[in-house]
Amino acid sequence: MATSPLHITNGDADAKKVGETLREETLPWRDFLHDGPVKPGLLLEELSLVRARRFESAANRNSAFLSMMTCRKKNLLNNR
Repeated sequence: MATSPLHITNGDADAKKVGETLREETLPWRDFLHDGPVKPGLLLEELSLVRARRFESAANRNSAFLSMMTCRKKNLLNNR
């Protein structure tokens, strides 16, 4: 259970600044929701898979994006 707030930021640079300033945990949100499919009604796991497939094919990566999204979900769940 979290004892301090989790600050969700728009990218790594902001996460670093907020974390250093507040000395609290940050989570950079690295999903570019303005680009690619965002289908309504999907659970987080389903949407993450759709988004990961889109960006991995565009970036020619294996599973780095899905791995990052899985870590992000664990972090969110641990900070409820």
